[in-house]
Amino acid sequence: MRKMAAVCLLAMAIGLAHAEPAMDARLQEVDPILRRLEPTRGQYLNVPREHGRFLRMLVEMTGRKRALEIGTSNGYSAIWIGLGLEKTSGKLETVEIVPETSAMAKANLAEAKLDRTVTCTVGDALEVLPRLEGTFDFVFIDALKEDYWRYYELVRPKLRPGAVIAAHNALSAREAMSKYFELLDADPNLQTTIVQIEPGDGFAVSFVREKPQSP
Repeated sequence: MRKMAAVCLLAMAIGLAHAEPAMDARLQEVDPILRRLEPTRGQYLNVPREHGRFLRMLVEMTGRKRALEIGTSNGYSAIWIGLGLEKTSGKLETVEIVPETSAMAKANLAEAKLDRTVTCTVGDALEVLPRLEGTFDFVFIDALKEDYWRYYELVRPKLRPGAVIAAHNALSAREAMSKYFELLDADPNLQTTIVQIEPGDGFAVSFVREKPQSP
């Protein structure tokens, strides 16, 4: 039943991501910032707009409260996730290795009035993640693809039952992410679905089981 519910939620989020629905007042306020950042997508390796909408819908529809992003870049995806967390009264911690890029993200998030929702941390995620306290119910990974499996190993003990992991470029970078997929497949307490948002790319979305199962 829970697996069917997860599939239905993903299907709804995908549909909304593609639909370009009428913008709510908050998105209307932030949209000029998003539009300004979108032409720099190639330079800063941001997610496409439809992928950002999907992240927002996924956060909102699953009621996430404490989120983690690995790979902030200039804050484009953090804005989308932050919009979702505003609806759930949640918080996002986002980690970026390049100080100058993290500073840009902080400025963009402040302009979007999300600086109270999103906290930016500068550093190598492989060093930052072990220091993070508490647990998370949503994780978005969009950094060095070959290191996804390392991020996963560090963050897995910090995931609450029912948590969601969304890993970007699951189709376009599948080979580079092969060890990450091996770890997902080996974890009996994950249910993973590949979500194609556009031809050739999307997310690997994993749900942590509410009730752990034995290997």
